[in-house]
Amino acid sequence: MKKISYFALATAVCTLFTMCQKNAVENINSNTELQTIRVNLVDVTKVAIAQGDSKLTLKWEEGDQLRVIGQTSEVYNIEAGFTDKIASFTGPSAGAGNKTVFYPGTYSDVSAIGARSYTDQLQDGTAPTAHLKFNAIATDLTSISELNLTASNTNAKINQAIKFVVKLPAGVTTVDSLILQAPSALFYTTNAGADKTDRLVLRFKNTDVSTSSQVLTAYMMMSWQQMDILSGTEFTVKVVATGQSEACCFSLKATTTQAYSWVGGKTFTFNMSSKELIHTVKGAGTEADPYLLYDVFDLLQMEKLVAPDVKTYFKLMADVDMTDVTTWNPINQGNTAGVDDKFQIGIDFNGNNHTISNFTITTNLYAGFIGVLNGKVHDVTFDKANITSNGKSAGVVCGYAGTGSYTGDMENVTVKNSTVTQNASAITGLVFGTNGVSGTYTNISAEGTVNMTVAKASDSKKVATGGIGGSSVCSKYTKCSFKGTINGRRLCGGIVGYERTAGSTFSQCSVDAKIDVKKITSATSENVGGIVGYWQGGTIENCWSAGSITATDQTAGGIVGNVLSLSYVKNCFSTMTVGNNKNYGGIVGKGSCDKWIVTYEKALEIEKCIYWGTKIDCGKAAASNGSSGSIVGFATVKNVMKDCWRINDSKFTFVNTGNTNNYPVDQPNNVPGTDEEWEVGKTPQAGTSATCCPYWGKAAAADKTASSVAKTLGWDETIWDLSGSEPKLK
Repeated sequence: MKKISYFALATAVCTLFTMCQKNAVENINSNTELQTIRVNLVDVTKVAIAQGDSKLTLKWEEGDQLRVIGQTSEVYNIEAGFTDKIASFTGPSAGAGNKTVFYPGTYSDVSAIGARSYTDQLQDGTAPTAHLKFNAIATDLTSISELNLTASNTNAKINQAIKFVVKLPAGVTTVDSLILQAPSALFYTTNAGADKTDRLVLRFKNTDVSTSSQVLTAYMMMSWQQMDILSGTEFTVKVVATGQSEACCFSLKATTTQAYSWVGGKTFTFNMSSKELIHTVKGAGTEADPYLLYDVFDLLQMEKLVAPDVKTYFKLMADVDMTDVTTWNPINQGNTAGVDDKFQIGIDFNGNNHTISNFTITTNLYAGFIGVLNGKVHDVTFDKANITSNGKSAGVVCGYAGTGSYTGDMENVTVKNSTVTQNASAITGLVFGTNGVSGTYTNISAEGTVNMTVAKASDSKKVATGGIGGSSVCSKYTKCSFKGTINGRRLCGGIVGYERTAGSTFSQCSVDAKIDVKKITSATSENVGGIVGYWQGGTIENCWSAGSITATDQTAGGIVGNVLSLSYVKNCFSTMTVGNNKNYGGIVGKGSCDKWIVTYEKALEIEKCIYWGTKIDCGKAAASNGSSGSIVGFATVKNVMKDCWRINDSKFTFVNTGNTNNYPVDQPNNVPGTDEEWEVGKTPQAGTSATCCPYWGKAAAADKTASSVAKTLGWDETIWDLSGSEPKLK
């Protein structure tokens, strides 16, 4: 029997219909008395469950057979001259008495065709209808000369086929299975009807929807037993497919609007918009049973799985490519419907050492994978991310890392080959934009470019750019690194542009960057540092920086730009070169609580630091003030500055007629209150003018390497690798 179907592809459609199966012709002995049966095919009717339309026509075809069982069991073959709906079958007489007729005639008896199972079916993509086995039976027939296989014949039963047309999202490739799920055991497992199940499964092989415009066309058979369906019954169609890695599951739901009997000869239409496609994510979202994210479809469900005042746990199970994601809604942007306290959605995102690549977003509100992080992101890599912000703070991982009473921490996070561009006067970093509460950032590696395209002078210190974060509050950075380019305004740092409150710590952090900072206006002051640009104070130890700083009429340092309160800098190393600055220090640019007073209160303790840069070019207009040094550019004599060293042959240029004594010179330690205390105006360059008080440290011997100097200073070799010419963190 030939099958022809017509259906609409505009939406995901599931159509139930009946169909026939062609079978091999069985030979008949020419001496046998023959009998002819005239058979009418079912007239297809439709019971609508939801809006939509589909049509199916059935046609007899050459080779079709029936089996007639009476006193004997006989096969009847289709005769020539059949039409689409009417055919005559000829075969030996089955003897006197009531008869049973079933199709196809290849089954040996009623028990054999009754045992036909529907629970597990297989569709081959190379022949998608080959598995369809149409069955029909008519029993207790007193006459078989005219047989109607129609719904009006109470003696006839016809099995059924459901047709599914599902438009799947881009990125889905191989389809693994389709499951038709009922709320209870409604489906008969066989034609005989002894047992029921709540689900039927159709498996696939050689089925790749990427070659069919993401449209899955599938066929599933059902028993000829009648099912009585109540109004309001919800059916679910689940499609399990393979995306970028593991299996992913989508579901479609349809609810009946009337009670009806599901029998052969009727066509049922499940019509559902593809926008209602629901992707199912494994797990429960708890710490013990996190949501498991295998592909981009799982990631897109994240925003639907979180809830206010609850920490939701996610675990990445495979590398995910987000190239095809054109719309991403970061969690916790502060605009979640029904949430009074804007950022109370808690998240624990465990990357499980996998990579998210090609993540792209452009937005005005907290641009990033997460909007405002309330919780923790850990053990994940972001590769080739591209973030564009036209409004608030931005970063690849999140725009804001914690705010108010909600902390936002990170551990073992890598961002590489990525770019963040800020087109507004806002705070920006490659990993996160800013935070509003103390955070902990451990083993964070960032590589890429940060661009600040505009900035307003009226925004003051709100304009900050950093390789890890634009700004932060009293945070702890351990084993963090940045490599790349920062094109910034106002406050810039290789790790953080602006650390807003005292008490922050930076330990075992490194930067290798080209930092280019432009002034907002001629009246604004900019502060740039290899590790942190504008620093309220804390501790920096065992850190190093390399690369270059290009800035005009600004304060800059290889490790810190400007120190605003008591700070400790120890065992740090820099080779950063600098050009066109007002005052520059190889380690600290300005260490005087942002005052130009050489006798101001203690602001800095710096010791055992090494500057190994080959060039300091601090050109400054004639008759203008400024102060630069290999260790500290401008210091107060109340600072502790000791045991610091510089390379023997660094090139230093300083054009400033107001401070003609500002040039490299060996200086003793300065430890106020001891015998090692500078005397203003007498110790070399110690307050030689009101705005000139650099700290140069001492020049190493020409045959010394930075590593040999570090060994002499007793640097911890469990932290530092001193085997080469320059110290490197282990």
